[in-house]
This record gives sequence, structure tokens and C-alpha cells, in this order.
Amino acid sequence: MLLRQYLRREAGGLLGWSLSIPALVFPVVGLYRVMVNNGSLTELTHMIEQLPAPLKAMMGGNLQFSILDAWLQAQVFGFLVPLVLAVYTALAALGVLTRETDDRTMDFLLALPVRRSSIILSRLGGLALNLAVLHGVLLVSVSGAVALIREAPDWPGYALILFNQYLIYVALAALLVLVTVFVDDFQKGLMATLGVSLSMFLLPHIITPGSPLDSVTRLSLFHYYQPGEVLAHGALPWSDVLLLLAVLVVCAGGAVWLFNRKQLSA
Repeated sequence: MLLRQYLRREAGGLLGWSLSIPALVFPVVGLYRVMVNNGSLTELTHMIEQLPAPLKAMMGGNLQFSILDAWLQAQVFGFLVPLVLAVYTALAALGVLTRETDDRTMDFLLALPVRRSSIILSRLGGLALNLAVLHGVLLVSVSGAVALIREAPDWPGYALILFNQYLIYVALAALLVLVTVFVDDFQKGLMATLGVSLSMFLLPHIITPGSPLDSVTRLSLFHYYQPGEVLAHGALPWSDVLLLLAVLVVCAGGAVWLFNRKQLSA
């Protein structure tokens, strides 16, 4: 019942976010074909290679735009779409508890014959399903856009990248819900979830690899997202997968434990 209610409530927003993904992906992939045809792709590659390491990292790392996979890594998988999904996850996580409390609808939920844990877990489950839908839309959009420019889509490679990305966002959602247990005010919750989500997202992009601060990036979930490595080698480090699953379980369990003990104001 709680899961269905959550999915119905979020359906309109999910549709809007789902439509935004192909609206981003198709023009970016189409731009690749335009740049190949007019020869500007080689010039852009040379220009980016001259950038300082932090700026180059923000655009996808060590770029070689001579192949489509590298373009997808830098422009679709590496920065643009993950940034959009980081914002979505922050906003969606805010709706699990804080929005209910701020809108005074939490009292209604607590009056139902359900456990508090069911409220959190049903909403986290619904959020995980919505993230799965968005990643499915992304897979179809990227593959369709690549096919449209008469290139061969790497379905298995794209799927593996998006599986890695999906685990990160589900773990991030659980972490953000854990944060929102402490915040009842919507505006403060919005700043907290967006702050944590965007900080985690940007941290690996702004710290130069090999610098003294490089180890700090391990605190970010996005440190364990390597689309270029997956495209190059066709495999995921399963230690990273297990780590992300552990973060998911610990954060979801912590959110349930804290919410069960939280005193809610009347």
C-alpha cells in the first residue's frame, strides 16, 4: 500500500525527469557526428589536452575523442547525465521523510497500522524503482542515439556502466535519507541533500589525481564510478560493487533505526 502510494505520488515527476534524459542525450550524441564530419573533433581534443588537470578531470579525465566511446564517457556517462541524476536523487530523497514532516502528512502515515520502518523502506524501495526506470531510459536513449548516427551501440558496455551508476545512486539515496532523519524543515533539508549530493559528485572531478588530497576522493561514492574503465575493459571491480551494497545496507538500516527512535513534534 505504501509503495503504491509513493509511486503514484511520484509518477508525474518521474515522467518529467525521464523526458529530460533523451532531451540531453540525443543532441550530445548528435553533436559527435557533426564534429566528426566537419573535422573539429581533432581540434577540440588537442585543446582539452592542454587544459590543467582539474579542468580536464571535470570533462571526463584523460580524453581521447577519436572514438565514440570516449565522447560518451566525457559528455554523457562522465558528467552531464550523472549531474542531473545527482540533483534528482537529492530531491527525491528529500521527499521520503522531510517533505512528509514539513507538509504535516507524516501524522497521517503514522496513524496507519504500519511500522515506521515500513514507511522508510517502502519509500526507499520506490525511489530505487524510479532510479531503475531512469537508468533504463538512459540505456535506451544512449543506444538509440548512437544507432541514429549509424554507429554500433555497445549495449553490454553501456548496461554495465549504468549498473555501476545505479548502485551509486541507490546508495546515495539511502545516505541522503539517513541525513534527512535529522532535518524536519524542507528548506534546510533541501540545502542538506543538495549539498551532500553535489559535493560527493564534484569531489572526484575537482581534486587532481595523484595530488596529496587524492585519497579524500575515496569518501565520495562517485570515486567508485569509472565509466572509462568499464568501456575499456568491459568489467567492473566487484570489490566496489560490494562496497556500494554495504553502504546501502548500513545507511538504510541506520535511517530505520534512527527514525524508529525519533520524537516527532506534534
